[in-house]
Amino acid sequence: MNIFVKLSLCALHVLLLDSTAAAFEKSVSDMRSVELSAVTRKLFRQVKSPIQSEVVTDPLVLQEAVWDALRYFKHKKNLVQSPLLGRVGLSAAQVERTLKFIHETIEADKESGNFRVLDQSFLNKNFNFVSWDGDRHGLKRDGIVIPERPDGGRLDPGKIRLTNYAVFSVDGSPHRTKIYDAALYEADTKDEELQGAMAKMTWDDLWGGRAFRRKSLSRVVKPLIWLSRHDAEDAAMQGTTVVRMPDGARRVFNVHRSLEILGSEQSRPGLRSPKYWFFREINDIDGRDGGPQLKIVKHGGAVFAGNIKDLGLGKIIAIGYKNPTSRKEEIRLGVLSDTGGAFKDNLYQLDLYAGIFEDRKSFRKHLWRFPNTVNAYFLVRKHGSRSLPGALVPGTQAIRDHEV
Repeated sequence: MNIFVKLSLCALHVLLLDSTAAAFEKSVSDMRSVELSAVTRKLFRQVKSPIQSEVVTDPLVLQEAVWDALRYFKHKKNLVQSPLLGRVGLSAAQVERTLKFIHETIEADKESGNFRVLDQSFLNKNFNFVSWDGDRHGLKRDGIVIPERPDGGRLDPGKIRLTNYAVFSVDGSPHRTKIYDAALYEADTKDEELQGAMAKMTWDDLWGGRAFRRKSLSRVVKPLIWLSRHDAEDAAMQGTTVVRMPDGARRVFNVHRSLEILGSEQSRPGLRSPKYWFFREINDIDGRDGGPQLKIVKHGGAVFAGNIKDLGLGKIIAIGYKNPTSRKEEIRLGVLSDTGGAFKDNLYQLDLYAGIFEDRKSFRKHLWRFPNTVNAYFLVRKHGSRSLPGALVPGTQAIRDHEV
């Protein structure tokens, strides 16, 4: 066959392959679009004026959470857009406009102390709402069982599952002692090197610190802080811990990297087996330079963790529920600005960050105020809404939530 004919046939073959690949990609994209549209229609719909109960959010904490969410719009643009909620009026631009409006409104109301974001009429007048019907099929798929008390042990239509998480304040030491004998470690090396050096180690080797006294690891794995073993394992489960130092200072540590520890049994029930977590310190707990994880630590009662991949970062969410303790209907506002592995493909749950607690007993007492399922609404600012001070409704002064 003539060489030019061969080249022409090869070129045609490549063009056909490219065309087939492009057609396949378009087909997959179209299928994904149809699938997302179906999910949106099933779980999300616009509703009118759903805010009919007392708003119990601390507006000053909400303002701080909103401010920090706005910072994500510069640095985490890929996490802001929602493939689902953009179809019902919550584009990234609209979400950013909503956050700015809430921040400006709270700022304008500080002098009077009467905060319009706590006024039901103001919220219904100035925002559009998208209700969220929790994915009951996903709940069943994941084998989630909702406790029977206080709200029946089921996920009713129009509701989502609500859970709560916290950061615990514990005592620690910069040096190893008889009491503080388990460290949180930072690692300054590649995962492959660590994986090889940590092969076949037991949990006692890791949490007891023996593993990191080996020459192969001691140069690249350093102790950040020493805690009791119980508190160190709790830090791994919770992801963040606030440590009270002997001199009264507070230091904050957050999970940074994890490695699979194959063949090891977990140290105690509930620990994130088979992963071992390395940490990093987050500085400046009382300043404005601590980064996103630190800001979340400070925003108890005004931050939700959820499925950021599908719902998008920075959404303002209102949850409505009957307080099991007071038996009163309440509304709480918060910002979707945290996530975790439990939220992959999870469209039935939010996790409310409760704040910093001294112990689990006080945290459990705090949880008495919340049911297991709630109504949930995404808020988006209406066009033409203004943040200038207007008519203020008596009784909308700031309500202080859990104090650190």
